[in-house]
This record gives sequence, structure tokens and C-alpha cells, in this order.
Amino acid sequence: MHKKENKNKVYSKTQEFFKKYHNIIVTDVKDISTDKIQKIRHEIVSLKETETLCGKTTVIQKAIKEMIDSKKLPKHLPEKEFQELSDSMPGIHLLLIFTNKDLADISAVTGKYVIEKQAKPGQLSPVEIIIPAGPTGMDSSQIDYFQALKIPTKVMRNQLEITTATKILTVGQKITLSEINLMKKFNIKPYKHQMKIKKVLLNGKLYGEEILKVTDDYMKAKLEQGIKNILGFSLGAHIPTEASAPHVIANAFRNICALSLGTNVLIDATKNMKEAPKEEPKKKEEPKKKEEPKKEEKPPEEEEDDIGLDSLF
Repeated sequence: MHKKENKNKVYSKTQEFFKKYHNIIVTDVKDISTDKIQKIRHEIVSLKETETLCGKTTVIQKAIKEMIDSKKLPKHLPEKEFQELSDSMPGIHLLLIFTNKDLADISAVTGKYVIEKQAKPGQLSPVEIIIPAGPTGMDSSQIDYFQALKIPTKVMRNQLEITTATKILTVGQKITLSEINLMKKFNIKPYKHQMKIKKVLLNGKLYGEEILKVTDDYMKAKLEQGIKNILGFSLGAHIPTEASAPHVIANAFRNICALSLGTNVLIDATKNMKEAPKEEPKKKEEPKKKEEPKKEEKPPEEEEDDIGLDSLF
């Protein structure tokens, strides 16, 4: 009885939410734990004007089919796009997000929760794994982990040290127990899981997950780049446009000023340039020499005249 009530609840909510909200996101929550899903749902609903719905895909598709068959779809749900949205649901762990808010707010929440998981034997590696050179913090008794993968090591103070950085996994390589054991020692988890966006129904148009990258900042950057491209083409091809007009006028003004100064036919803009007195470079003042104190000259001693005896007579 409880299961039937739950199905009826999902069925009615599906039709209610599709009629109420204009933006619908189909997500896959495979490999995400139940408690993480609950956290994601709680944070999304807290944004207001937003709802989430989990349930059996067959029940949700049945509710959608009844809406399509009734031929009474709201304007924001074109029949073709609505059917394509329904066809994208089988084979995934379905979580529907309904909102009338900016999708950038939803994307910020869905991209925040990343779950790292250890690999299992036989799985294909999604990333390249390189074990760096340097001390490992492991004693010499654990050398077998490195020898199994032919990683060169040496013993320093009874601790293993990797002498050369070694690649143990490449993208698409089948993972064996040897790689898993070593990755556990270094706490390396090659698998990162998060909520995957499958389809987005935005105001009656169906898009892939790439539409969520189109934010205000993204559009601003693209617009600025487009204006730069038009400007470069316009100046190179000498075709005036609104983007190149300020640059063309500025270049023309510079040419007129240069011609005026070169021919001495002055205009208002160049008169000040011509008449501006050139400032003479200031001469460097030579440092004043310190005056040495004058030495006091002794008055010359008066020589006594020799009075000869002959002058007495």
C-alpha cells in the first residue's frame, strides 16, 4: 500500500511541477550516496522557486505520456521537445530539477559536490596517474608494492624513497590489484563522481549540459572578444565600423598634427605645441668646496740694522 501511495505521489508531482516550472534539468545521480543526494536536494530547494523530484523512471514517463496524449500542454512545453526529454530518462538514476530561477545558481550547487572513489580491479582508468619521486614514508618491508610495478626505489634511513617519477596508469588502461594497492598507500582515488546533467529544457527549447556554461560572465567575455575581432578586421581592411571609428578619428588627428608641425601651418591644436618654451635643463650645481681656515701670517720680524763703528766717527 505504501509503495502505491508513493507512486501516486510521484505521478501527481510530476505533472504539477512540469506545468508550474519553465526550466527543467534531467540529471543522473549514479555512484552518489543517498546522504549526498539528500544534501544536494536540500540545498537546491533552499534557493526558492525550485523543486526536485526522485522516483521510478517508468512512473515519471507515464505521467509525461498522459500529459502529451491530453493535448493540453502549457506553452513552455512543446510536444516534440517534451517527448525528447522523456526519451532521455531511461537507463539513469533519475533526479529532476524544476526551477524558474537562473540556471547558473543550480549549476553552482550541482558542481560543488564531488565524490572521490577508489578503483576496482578490471575498471578502466579515467585519468593518468604518476607517482612522484621522493620519500614515501614507508619502511623497507613494503618494497613489494613498488617492485610489482617496477618503480625504482632506494632505502634511506630505513625508509623507501622513489628515485624516479613513474607513470603507473594511463587513460583507458585496465586497473589491476597492484595499482590499487599502491594507490591506497598514497591515498590516490582516480574516480571522481558528481551529478551529471543530461538534458536541459529551457523555456521550451531542449539543450545539452553545455548550456549551463553560458553565464553572464561567459557572455561578456565572448562579446568583448567578438568586438576585438571586428575591430582588428575593420582596421586591417580599412572598412569603417562603429568599433573602429574612435581609432580612425584618433589616427587622423595625429596625422593632421604631424602635418601642421612639419609645414609650420599651425592650427589651434598645434599652436600650444609650437609655442611651448623648451625648458632648459638645469645645470647641476657643483658642490661648494669647504673653505679652509686661513692661517694667521706672522708679521715679518724687523731686521736690526748693523750699526757699523765707522758711522760713529
